[in-house]
Amino acid sequence: MSKKKNKEKKVISSPTIVGTTEAASLLNISSPRLRQLLQQGRVIGAYKKEGSKFWCIPLKNGMPQIESRNWGPKGTWRKRPRTVDNLIYVNRGFIASNASSGTFKAPITVNQGTKSSSGHEVKVGDLLKLVYRPYAPLTCGATLWLEVAPEVPITTKTFSTIRESQQIYELEKELKKKKKKVS
Repeated sequence: MSKKKNKEKKVISSPTIVGTTEAASLLNISSPRLRQLLQQGRVIGAYKKEGSKFWCIPLKNGMPQIESRNWGPKGTWRKRPRTVDNLIYVNRGFIASNASSGTFKAPITVNQGTKSSSGHEVKVGDLLKLVYRPYAPLTCGATLWLEVAPEVPITTKTFSTIRESQQIYELEKELKKKKKKVS
């Protein structure tokens, strides 16, 4: 099997073992807090490969499992996988403010459930990266762009009218409602 096919399989299949950063994101806790739980031996099934400094954390039903304790405050980590879509958007006001006043406010906002964070660069897995660099724009002059790995298929769609766009939005909304009813 070629290397390209192996790469595609890795991208398509969901992992059963993740690292500390991804596990912390799934649990909605910070990476240092997760490392603390790992040192205490509270992450069920977690291990380090021989001679490695990186943790391998197994997932059960899409989530790392944390052993609860009988003393102290209850854990505040997420117990079930997130069901609300993540949202990434750009604050155009910050970009305009940065351009006019020379400030460097972070214009990219990521909403993950109730948690919100801002940044100048957002990486989505290993395949996508949203970048804001006003000090080093592209040759076309763009200061904000999306970098996509070459193996990711990209499709574009152009609407002939606003009405067509609205109709497609309504259909997608109905499909989401039907999916929620089924699950």
